[in-house]
Amino acid sequence: QVAQTFRADVVNSKESDSVSLAPVREVLNHSCVYLRSSNVYLVASLIFQKGFATEATKKKRAAEAQNATLQVTGAVGWRKDGIRYKKNELFLDVIETVSVLLSAQGAPLRTDVVGRLVMKACLSGMPDVKLGLNDKLEDVVFHPCVNLGRYAVERVVSFVPPDGEFELMRYRVAEGIALPFKAAIGVTERGRTRLDVRIALRAAFPAKLWAAGVVAVLPVPEQTARASFELSAGKAKYDPRRGALVWKLKRVAGESEHTLSAAVELIATTRERKPWAKQPLALTFSIPMYSASGMRVQYLKVWEKSSYKVDKWVRKLCKSGDYHARF
Repeated sequence: QVAQTFRADVVNSKESDSVSLAPVREVLNHSCVYLRSSNVYLVASLIFQKGFATEATKKKRAAEAQNATLQVTGAVGWRKDGIRYKKNELFLDVIETVSVLLSAQGAPLRTDVVGRLVMKACLSGMPDVKLGLNDKLEDVVFHPCVNLGRYAVERVVSFVPPDGEFELMRYRVAEGIALPFKAAIGVTERGRTRLDVRIALRAAFPAKLWAAGVVAVLPVPEQTARASFELSAGKAKYDPRRGALVWKLKRVAGESEHTLSAAVELIATTRERKPWAKQPLALTFSIPMYSASGMRVQYLKVWEKSSYKVDKWVRKLCKSGDYHARF
């Protein structure tokens, strides 16, 4: 009956001089639609439980339709067609931030590595990239371009990359971490006006590698007046603004050890000195081509229908997060 009524409204609208009836209209909780073929009007009605779709539902249906189109056409929303490069190159940076808390005996109390894979794709056409990684990763978060179904089954990171630089994935590793540095700290109080400090810093990464920008910061009592140093390498000073001894080494080779000895002079006072709340030594550094988590890139492959040559580059960088040693 609703369809018959709507059909009559359509015919009357077309035969009269009034404004034409909209092709879709809701009538008694029915959605009615008509199409015209020559002089024939085709009328249909659909029943909706709650009237017309909400805006959120419309967006969801539009997204589903777009995904279906992408699957059929092979297009991707994050990469446009027609990209061309004279030289096709793919750059992958593995960047890890390692956070560690060492006990006074040098044992790790807490370890954590957060990693990022940053890629720069200078590739023509619609390339298919495959990345093989060892299976040590936790809490993995991928860029939307990654085929999650394939990763779940085959543990292969397969994707059509966006053009240019983007973050491909993030991950975390909390166990089995290779500590890049170990520190042994000794502090001896010489009466009320002096401390003797010794720091031994050992690079535990391979000898063929090196660390840059190594800085060790050891807080000292607030009554500190000055400090004198004996060093095996680098430069050191007492920084009153930080209230700490600061030891800087531009470059440290793997499997090497360096030491600092400091005589710290304290301001003499007749008042009872507050107990010294010993804060841990803080260490900052960066180590090119090193992975504290043991994450390895097993292969990096690119396929594109034109079979062009691709120059591929993989770099690693391990840098300090909250890296502390108690004493």
